[in-house]
Amino acid sequence: MAETEGAGGGADAYGRNQAMNTAFLVIFLVLQIADIWTTLTALKQGGRELNPFLAKLFKRFDPLSVMVPVKLAGVWALWYVNLWGLTALMCVAYMWVVFHNLDEIYGSK
Repeated sequence: MAETEGAGGGADAYGRNQAMNTAFLVIFLVLQIADIWTTLTALKQGGRELNPFLAKLFKRFDPLSVMVPVKLAGVWALWYVNLWGLTALMCVAYMWVVFHNLDEIYGSK
């Protein structure tokens, strides 16, 4: 028989937190792939990177070779801290980024 701690705490709460974080990590990973695709597409159409740190790196290196490790580091960091609320917040932020990129690609014409 499985042993659980009192309501609202212990192993059950940790398991729920981990499950929620995993679900949001999957969404976050999909958004990272969408961000890479939309960013590369916008750059090919003459757009510019708005993140000043990445913009500097893009001048020295291929944007794809910069974005992939940065995105993987972000996914790893959110997995490591295991805070589903933070991961959910990052999903909302990257939804905005992807929609902004899509507007740059399709909406401004």
